Amino acid sequence: MEVVYPCCCGLDVHKKSITACVLWAEAKGKSRKEKKRFGTFTHDLLQLADWLEQCGVTHAAMESTGSVLEAGVEYSCGAVRGVAGECTAHQSRAGPEDGSER
Repeated sequence: MEVVYPCCCGLDVHKKSITACVLWAEAKGKSRKEKKRFGTFTHDLLQLADWLEQCGVTHAAMESTGSVLEAGVEYSCGAVRGVAGECTAHQSRAGPEDGSER
């Protein structure tokens, strides 16, 4: 299988917390991952953005059942590109249907 994003992150956004899981592609098809939980206040989102930058994350996919935090997460993670994906809770927020990035 071909590696598309060598360092990416999945974000699971809740009302009071955000769980981030960073995945790194390593040699010989191996991978390494690290998971961390953050709060949802501004200082927490800035810590999340700093951590993603330190990890070298270039792309992230986010799942959220509410829209309140999405803008804050997208703002604080400005250097990280979003990856269009399928949101299991709300199909209407799945992203562009052509598969392009946001």
